[in-house]
Amino acid sequence: ESVQRVARHRAQRADKGFTTIECEKNLASADVPEGSVVLLEDLVNLMANEMFGGGDTSRILPALNALACKCQHLILVTNGVYATGSQLPPSLSSTRVALTKPVTVRSVNGPAVTQITGQKPNGSSAIRCAYVGNGAELIGFTLSDGGTMTNAVPVLNTTGGGAFCEDFGRITHCIIRDNTAHNIGGGVRGGTIINSVIVGNTTKTGGGAAYSVLVNCTVVSNTVTFNAGGTFEGSALNSIILSNTSPNYSATVIAYSLSTPLPAGSGNTDAQPLFANYAARDFRLLDASPGINAGSNTAESGTTELNGSPRLIGATVDMGAHENPGLTLDQDSDGLTDFEEHIADTSPTNSASFFPKILLTNAPAGQTALVIAPTSTGRVYGVYANTNLVQSPQTWTLVLPEQTGTASALTLTITNALPSVNYRTGVRLP
Repeated sequence: ESVQRVARHRAQRADKGFTTIECEKNLASADVPEGSVVLLEDLVNLMANEMFGGGDTSRILPALNALACKCQHLILVTNGVYATGSQLPPSLSSTRVALTKPVTVRSVNGPAVTQITGQKPNGSSAIRCAYVGNGAELIGFTLSDGGTMTNAVPVLNTTGGGAFCEDFGRITHCIIRDNTAHNIGGGVRGGTIINSVIVGNTTKTGGGAAYSVLVNCTVVSNTVTFNAGGTFEGSALNSIILSNTSPNYSATVIAYSLSTPLPAGSGNTDAQPLFANYAARDFRLLDASPGINAGSNTAESGTTELNGSPRLIGATVDMGAHENPGLTLDQDSDGLTDFEEHIADTSPTNSASFFPKILLTNAPAGQTALVIAPTSTGRVYGVYANTNLVQSPQTWTLVLPEQTGTASALTLTITNALPSVNYRTGVRLP
């Protein structure tokens, strides 16, 4: 079966320029040419082989780091918690993941299921979560429980418990939480941080971030023993900096952001943000939040917010890491909210923009074929069944399998059931 699977994978990629390398254990032994573009598939199986097949799990993360630095681009297909191994970036202390070359490391399914865990408390055994060098970018991770050395030389080793970024390093779509640094930057030190939540970090100065450029970030519940619970130096645009050890900010250039006391600068407010559930760390904005449509569209905010929804819903970008999904907003008055139209990939400002046509076509006896044309990439389509349209509330059950949109027509074939069954199609986000 394994041999057949390998042959099938190679056949699927035969005309796509891939060279398939099988490496069931010891990823460092894979012969990957310098500067390659690598699709690393099923890290979960690799981990299982190392755990239960006579391997060594401690070598997985160092091998991943080495591979990332060797590749032009590395694409990972996996979820997981990365909490073993460490690297030594130039002149810095132990770091769980170190991007020392201008590479992009992106999780597949986001920070909710992909986590880099450092090691606390601060001291000789501490490990920060990530180092992001110039030109490198870390996308879609939770960085938690990192720490730094104490009284170290150079002093940089006592900063950036969650992440240490060089000036031109970037962190986007991340949750940086519950880290600690001995001196400065409990959550992150340096770099540009975009569409991220920074929460629950501790240090002496700059509990959330220090010397960083923040764009559409939510910085809350960070603590310090000396100065600036939220941000120290650097800048913040389209961000929320609130409920940190007072003061929320110090020596920070702030614009189109929410904080207290009211910051000097354009577009700022000191109103309450109206989070969905502050205690549960759910920092989405409620419909009445003053942060909605209150940012600046000139910021480099990207196309999606932290949870993967569009970064711009409505006329103006929201403040913070989350974009209010417009649960009640219906700009074109067609009976579908803007958020529902986003899911269907229809235009929220054009009432003539509809879900694609559904056609019935010939199918083998006992089956029905539904053609959806066209479909959208980045959407998942399915058929739902209901045996009683009179009942209230109605129950629609998904008929597996679903299919991912292709930017062209998609055929969903189902087996007819007896007694009669009513069918409808649906669409969702991946």
